[in-house]
Amino acid sequence: MLGRVLKEVKLPFPDDFFPEMEVSAQLADDFHHTATRLLHQTLEAESPVTRFHPSQQPDDWKLIGDRNGLQLYRERGFAQGNAVKVNVLGQMTGTLEDVLLGLYATTNGALKTQRSIMHSDYLDAAVLHVLDEDPYSEDDTGFSYQFAGLKWLACVPTGKLVHKRDLCWHEELGRTQDANGEEVGYLVMQSVRVDECPPFEQQGLTRSTAAVCYIFRPLPNNRVAVYMKGQHAVGGKSRSWSADSIMVELWLGVASALECAKAKRLSKLVSGKEMFITSAQSKTCDICDSKLKMLKTNQNCKICGKNVCDRCRMTKMIYPSRNTGNFPCSYFFCKPCLSDAKEKLYGRSVTRISFHSEDSSGRSGSNSDDSDMSEDSTDEEDTSYSSRRRQLTNLYDADEGGVIEISRSSVSGSDSSTEPEPVDVFEKDKLKYINSFRTNDAGPASSVGGTTASSNGSTEQENLMERLMQINMAAEATYLMAKYNSNMQANNSR
Repeated sequence: MLGRVLKEVKLPFPDDFFPEMEVSAQLADDFHHTATRLLHQTLEAESPVTRFHPSQQPDDWKLIGDRNGLQLYRERGFAQGNAVKVNVLGQMTGTLEDVLLGLYATTNGALKTQRSIMHSDYLDAAVLHVLDEDPYSEDDTGFSYQFAGLKWLACVPTGKLVHKRDLCWHEELGRTQDANGEEVGYLVMQSVRVDECPPFEQQGLTRSTAAVCYIFRPLPNNRVAVYMKGQHAVGGKSRSWSADSIMVELWLGVASALECAKAKRLSKLVSGKEMFITSAQSKTCDICDSKLKMLKTNQNCKICGKNVCDRCRMTKMIYPSRNTGNFPCSYFFCKPCLSDAKEKLYGRSVTRISFHSEDSSGRSGSNSDDSDMSEDSTDEEDTSYSSRRRQLTNLYDADEGGVIEISRSSVSGSDSSTEPEPVDVFEKDKLKYINSFRTNDAGPASSVGGTTASSNGSTEQENLMERLMQINMAAEATYLMAKYNSNMQANNSR
């Protein structure tokens, strides 16, 4: 039946396009064992990374992507139509928990939102079948980020001469321990062939195949080391220049995992509201009292419902829920609500992260912090993800004729007693008064000036400057709230 309707259906497909799948226990077990083997091979290859880097062999490896601290290499001697080895190395800002939270998607709406944030050339995506998912909710202290299932993604590469590509894969996400007993996160993706997801040639899609494994290793100072190894067959008759752009856009989307985690947490605040109440129509902004543009509509904050101008609001893409409708969900949020949201999210994220990070002080201390990227970010980045969607990843060849499966690894407990610091999920929005909730704002600044101060520990002068910064930002927040209250009183007196 699926074959008969393929010619009549256009992309993106309807939500109910793919039929329900039944995966036998034997096939699911085969996926698991194959993925486990790929995970172990990647962990073994990750160990000597500090001694070898693809840049040391320019005759064998070519750098094809460099974004946000991650570098993507592919082997030279690219043969048209054949699989090519790729490697990704680098570091990204954030915590292991936030990276895994951003990569966790078990429903069609969640996957569509995630991939639209990750890939600028996103076209369509679907969760074909869920083999295993975490029994706890994402905001529960027992959440372990475990997932196994089948997924599909379609993208439109840049350029008129490059055909659309799609990928059908088996994915497993979770946490495990390396040979030294240290906790790491992993994401395994291996192409599969299933009757429920045939090649969509009628829609102009060329099927790609890949076998990749990401390793996410938590580091001190809110950093996560990323290593990826694998192989990718772009498919079709693409030449090296077009294949490189496809690989870069497909495998560097992991760089936006923190943006996905931010959108996911913000959506929880919106979905928690029983009803959405908008304030009375006004010609002025309820925050700064400036005049609103008459031709623009829907200028209300999604959380508080106040009328806000362009300067006092930001557009955020959030995950679908019962109060937001289906994908895509993009709404306005005023900056004071984003500030309050961050304060509330701190309490929940600290409890959840500390539960899973009782293992090592270094790992538990690497909580999500976008301070390194906030200096170059602008308000326009909230609606354009092209600059943030590019990150590097490594692929791995399972040598299974381009069709590969994935497996899960057991989630390990942790032993650390260090309490992680709050996660600054909205720092990239450049809301200065939000940073008053942080406890280590002076950290990034000192690291930029040099490594000597950070290596010698925090001094009394640094602590004093940090405190002064917090007081200044808190005063700014108080001023904005006082101005907001005065505007409300003036409106009521009218």
